[in-house]
Amino acid sequence: MTDGESAATLALRAPRMFDGRRWAGPVTVLIAQGQVRAIDTRPVELPPEWAVMDLGDDACLVPGLIDAHVHLSLNGTDQAIRDIQAAGEADLVARVRDRAKLALSAGVTTVRDLGDRGYAVVAARQQAAAGRETLPEMLASGPPLTSARGHCWFLGGEVKDASAARAAVRDRKARGCDVVKVMVSGGYLTAGTDPGSQQLEAEIVAAIVDEADRRHLPTAAHVHGPGPVAAAVAAGFGTLEHVSFLTASGVRRDPRIVKRVARSGCTVSATVGVRAGTGPPSAEAEEMYQSIKALFAEGARVIAGSDAGTSAQRPHDVLPSSIAVLAELGLGTEEALRSATSTAAEALGLGARKGRIAPGYDADIVAVSGNPQADLAALTRIRAVLCRGRLVETSAGDRDKRA
Repeated sequence: MTDGESAATLALRAPRMFDGRRWAGPVTVLIAQGQVRAIDTRPVELPPEWAVMDLGDDACLVPGLIDAHVHLSLNGTDQAIRDIQAAGEADLVARVRDRAKLALSAGVTTVRDLGDRGYAVVAARQQAAAGRETLPEMLASGPPLTSARGHCWFLGGEVKDASAARAAVRDRKARGCDVVKVMVSGGYLTAGTDPGSQQLEAEIVAAIVDEADRRHLPTAAHVHGPGPVAAAVAAGFGTLEHVSFLTASGVRRDPRIVKRVARSGCTVSATVGVRAGTGPPSAEAEEMYQSIKALFAEGARVIAGSDAGTSAQRPHDVLPSSIAVLAELGLGTEEALRSATSTAAEALGLGARKGRIAPGYDADIVAVSGNPQADLAALTRIRAVLCRGRLVETSAGDRDKRA
C-alpha cells in the first residue's frame, strides 16, 4: 500500500498494542471496508487476498488520536488573529484542510474544532467528502458565541440577548455544526477581555444551553476564572474548556469549585502542552497546569486538547505533547492515552466507533516506533497512520513530529 490507498482487506501485525483501554500483544488486526473486523493475539494464517503490513519488532499500535480542542482556521503563529481577519473565504477553507492534514500526520484522526470564522471547517469537511480527500473526522462548532466585543468577537459569533442566542444555536444546527461553543469568560487572545470575568449574562448562557439541548447539540464552555467555571457548571455544559482558574491577577484556584466540577459530571477539556523546544512554561502556565492536576485528583474526567492554532507554541500537530503533560500531572500513562482515545471518544459522543482498536470500530490506527507504555515520546515517532482504513502517511524510520 502507498499513501492514500485502501486495501479491501488489510492485516496489521505488531508486537504490542494499546487498544484504547488496555495493552495487548503480539497482535494481528484485520481491517475491511474501513473498519476493524477482528483482532487475533495468536499466530494466524491469512487467505492470499489479504494484504499484510508487518510493522516490525519495535512497533506499537494505538487508536487514532482525538484532539478535543483545535482551531483549524488559525495559523499557529503569533499573528494568528491578524491572519484570520485578513483571509478570504476560499483561502481560509483551503488552509483549514492543510492544517487538518498536518494534524493527521501526527496521528490525530479526529478533531473537535471549537471556533472558526465563516463556518470554514464545515465547508472544508464538505469539500473533502466531495473530493474523496482523506482528512481527520472534523467536529465543528462554527463561530463561537460571545458577547459584543467579547472574546473572539472577530470570528462573527456575537449575541446581544437570549433571543439572538437561541437563533444562533438554531442557525448552527441548520448549517451542520456538531457542537455549540460558548465564550463564557474572556480570554488572553482578545484585547480588552478578562479571563477571570463572566462576559455573557446568566440568562443568555441558560438560553444557549437550553436551545442546544432541544436541538440535540452538545455544548462546550470556554472558561478560565473561578466565577465563569462555576457558572458553566451550573448551566449544564457538556465540556469545560481550559478550566485554568486564571484571572487578571493570576491563577486563583478555588477548592470548592474544583470539587463542584468533579461532582457535576462535566468533562474537563485540558488544553496543556506546547511545541518542544519553545522553552519551559511560565510560572503562570505551570500554576494553570496545577489546576488540571487538582481537578483530576478530585475525580474529574479529563480529556486532551491542544488549542492548536492559537500561537506558535501550539501548531496543529502538537497533541502528543498534551498527552505527555497530562501523564505528568497525575493521570499516568494509560489514563493520559485514554484521554486522547477512548475517554475522549465517549465524551464527544463518538464512543461507539472511535477511540478504540476493536471489532466494529473505525480503522483509525497509528503505528509508532517504540513502546508508549514505557515512554510517551514514542507517540511522536510515527510509522504509519490509517484513517478509516486508508493509509495516509508512511515513514521508513522515526520522525521528529515537532510535538
